[in-house]
Amino acid sequence: MKKNMKKIIPILAITVLMSSNVFASNLPNQSNAIVKENSNIKGIVKEVTKDTIVIDNNKFDINENTLIVDAITGKSISYKGIKKTNANLYVVGSDVIIIANIGNNNIIPKFVTVKETNKIDENTLEIIVKEDNSKYTITKDTLFNRIFGYNTIGNRSLPTFDEIEEGSKLILYPNSEKKLEKCFLTTFKELENKNDENNFNPEANKIYIDGEELENSSIIQHNGKNLMPVRAVFEKLGYQISYDTKTKTVNMTKGAHFITFANNADAYTFARMAPQPLGQAPIVKDGVTYVPVSLFELIGTEVEITSNNALLIGEKPKVTNLQKSDYKYDTKKQQIIITEIDNKNNTITVEDDKKGTIILNIKDLKIDFTNGDKQLMVGQALDVEYGEVMTRSQPPINNPKSVKVVDKYSYGKVLDVEKDEQGNTKVLFKDDELGEIILNLSPNFQVKFNTEDEILTEGQDLEVVLNKAMTMSLPPINNPISVSVINLENTEDKEDNDMLLEGKATIKSVDKENKTILVEDEKLGEVVLNLHDDLKVEYKNDKKTSNWMTEGQKLQVEYSPVMTRSLPPINNPIKILVLN
Repeated sequence: MKKNMKKIIPILAITVLMSSNVFASNLPNQSNAIVKENSNIKGIVKEVTKDTIVIDNNKFDINENTLIVDAITGKSISYKGIKKTNANLYVVGSDVIIIANIGNNNIIPKFVTVKETNKIDENTLEIIVKEDNSKYTITKDTLFNRIFGYNTIGNRSLPTFDEIEEGSKLILYPNSEKKLEKCFLTTFKELENKNDENNFNPEANKIYIDGEELENSSIIQHNGKNLMPVRAVFEKLGYQISYDTKTKTVNMTKGAHFITFANNADAYTFARMAPQPLGQAPIVKDGVTYVPVSLFELIGTEVEITSNNALLIGEKPKVTNLQKSDYKYDTKKQQIIITEIDNKNNTITVEDDKKGTIILNIKDLKIDFTNGDKQLMVGQALDVEYGEVMTRSQPPINNPKSVKVVDKYSYGKVLDVEKDEQGNTKVLFKDDELGEIILNLSPNFQVKFNTEDEILTEGQDLEVVLNKAMTMSLPPINNPISVSVINLENTEDKEDNDMLLEGKATIKSVDKENKTILVEDEKLGEVVLNLHDDLKVEYKNDKKTSNWMTEGQKLQVEYSPVMTRSLPPINNPIKILVLN
């Protein structure tokens, strides 16, 4: 690909308002008319050029990015395909969508905004729209596809139900029973008011403390209760947390606040009062201890649960336009990747970014293929809900509750960018695993910018979901499903510095039956160490002792990178050096 090419016209996300001269609406004799978001103009097409369309007496500017849909076929067309007949024109922010060629006896498609969805089963999705709260149903008989721009319908993977969410803009062809004969997912999204300083839109199930999202932590639901990861939340709030091995209770203190609870018991104590039930005992999921959110009611702290189940603790921030300093470094998404499939034993081996290598027993387990695949393959990404029991073997074996095949994220850098005569953007992308790939982006492809950038340029970090179809050329060409510009600068070094891999600790107690010891690390506090078969034990000055596992013994521990967030945390150490 050529170097030092001309600058590319930026493809902005549709949710961002473009400048008024791009899609300015100009009514005759009224130069400064304003058309509200999702306004609908109906009428007869009087005039069409490559730059304008006149419907009755309303004149609108259009260009190659205007979405024009043929009402009969549902396909996108160019301005040349618009007939002088009925048309509906919608304005989304400053962008225009035209449903053209509406005959007198044809079903008129609807352009709607999704308010709510309800997945009935794998083949049925109910949609409630914001315009009139009407309900429509997508079934296996519905023609369900994407629509981008001129002649680009269906040129990529079919959409999934999960891609339809609140704010999505759809083109619907309903029958008399409001079942959909056709449903097209557009690239349009409902606009948000980015300039309202009080506009705070927390993400579903996330936790925010004084307006800052608590990383790698979410609310979960269990037995109808909202549960929170207790260690992450209360450490962030400044509590000191310890585990009493004799009473087997967790103690959390901050000034006059003193909170205690025991694992597997619905009894929570505040300020040394009698234990109070909250309707749910603590549970451990994926190595993290969760307690009811209602613990805050017990200690008299006001919190808020939003309509989408986000937990707000403390003050909400005032949101303003992003400045350069507001862009944070991104981290690569934690993924679970299939590395081996054993059909004979009904197992798969996965590499979990958080837990390491694990063997999953999938006998009699129904695999959820949400991304369109039909079978398991090496290299696929999974969403796994692990079972409670993980064997102490190396690697450990687990009977998962559910396994879902999801999109795999690829990471790498932009080496070069150019645009061809058809308006397609060609991005030479160096994938960290696959090497160089050419990403073929159509004129209407929406790149998500998580940095202050507005165009694709050499040297940027990308997060990409690749299409499964890849040409055999060198380099191969791919029509990606999604492309996001992110900033990975220094994140790997930061993660390495945050992980304490070695420390000095004192044995507090020994559980010979379960082959574990509880130690007090000088920096980490209490940690449970699994004494697995591959653990290497050495002795200072080579003075070997058979009874080193005793209370008070001093150790130097080389931890494995994976540390659970339970109370206390659990680690499979790599090496233990006995100091005395």
